[in-house]
Amino acid sequence: MRWFQEIRKKRELKKFLKEIEPYKIDSAASPKKTTSKPPSGRKRATEADFYHLMNTIQPLHKKWVDINEDIEIRWSKMYRSQNFNDPSFIDLCRKGIALDRKVEKADAEYYGANNRPRSAVAYKRLAMYFEKNGQFEEAVEVCKEAIRCNVNEGRRLERMIKKAKRQPDDEESRLIEYFADYTNSNMKKVR
Repeated sequence: MRWFQEIRKKRELKKFLKEIEPYKIDSAASPKKTTSKPPSGRKRATEADFYHLMNTIQPLHKKWVDINEDIEIRWSKMYRSQNFNDPSFIDLCRKGIALDRKVEKADAEYYGANNRPRSAVAYKRLAMYFEKNGQFEEAVEVCKEAIRCNVNEGRRLERMIKKAKRQPDDEESRLIEYFADYTNSNMKKVR
């Protein structure tokens, strides 16, 4: 394992430990039986909740981190060699997208719904792969799929439509506008 991969894994672990800090085990409130249900609005998690987190969500996150690292490493190799003719990369990104959806669902179940747009490596790299191969319409479709899954790819969608030398249709215009509004409202908060 390379040193930067070790550092990345350590960062992910620290981030994960910070996320579960509010869910420290309260042994006095622990039920006799362990269940696989996530916490339902309690401030302190029970032992069963902690085991649910460790047995269900953590392995899923580990797979997600691993596949995203694989995507980034393969992209890096393709970018350095300037050879973007690897059809297996598309399959890897599709697996990453499927896993990303599972992680999103598990996180929503355990931590609650989060409507904030997020970033996903698999969508981004797949759209970039299609862009490098001149397949702008495929890149547009990936960006639209990403936006429907609440991944912030609005600017890339706009660029891909321009590169495809066409005007956005109504749906694409709404998607671009949604993320432009979201980005502008967040920029006002930062200022």
